[in-house]
Amino acid sequence: MSRPPIVLLTDFGLSDGYPGVMKGVIYSFCSEVPIIDLSHGISPHNLRSAAFLLTKSHCYFPRRSIFVVVVDPGVGTTRKILYLRWADWNFLAPDNGVLTPFLQAREEIKGVYEVTQSDLFLVRRGRTFDGRDRFAPVAAQLARGFNPQDLGPPLQAPQMLKNLLPGVKREGLTLIGQVAYVDIFGNLITTIEEADLVQIGPGVSARVEVLGQRIPLVESYSEVSPGEPLAVVGGFGTLEIAINQGNAQKTLGVPIGQSIKVVFQD
Repeated sequence: MSRPPIVLLTDFGLSDGYPGVMKGVIYSFCSEVPIIDLSHGISPHNLRSAAFLLTKSHCYFPRRSIFVVVVDPGVGTTRKILYLRWADWNFLAPDNGVLTPFLQAREEIKGVYEVTQSDLFLVRRGRTFDGRDRFAPVAAQLARGFNPQDLGPPLQAPQMLKNLLPGVKREGLTLIGQVAYVDIFGNLITTIEEADLVQIGPGVSARVEVLGQRIPLVESYSEVSPGEPLAVVGGFGTLEIAINQGNAQKTLGVPIGQSIKVVFQD
């Protein structure tokens, strides 16, 4: 059987060598494992964006994939490292709440363990690069077939963040969500799903409101002129706010976590 891929998600960026060093450690322990970069562009320490991207992306990867999430503002502290077997995928992450959406879907959980098997860690290690010293070698050993139950004891109460990706609220003909992620184009990607919009029913016009700005809800970018704002269902299947041929985050000044409204009118 082929090795399952290791999928990396970090806030390291690409300017420094951190992602490359992680890959070097993985290959040192398991040279034949495929490594896939989901993203290294998560804004520093942003658990909301990491959780959103992981939630929306994991299903496009092969079964048995090992997702290694290193968005870790608590590195060097006593925070735990957890392994989660969820449905047919594997996750290795800090116990800081970044896996909350998966932990909330309890029916798919097949095992949660604290990683305490220090024999798997690098012998020489520092205090600020657990991606290299702990996550990378553990992921490599998992790809080689290491039994997850031997990583450490079951983790009875993994950390969960209540408002990490809050559900969409409905108040009459108004939907309230929030900006969860910003992509390289500056598009403001929200938690409002296409299914939320469909529930309102046909024949109802709508607009998006954020920070006092009103933005038309359209079917495609071509419905507004270049430089004009729009709201559209994007590639993640959620509502996103964009500027036609521009950068919505810079132009509109909307931060991650900002609440938005979709207002429907008869």
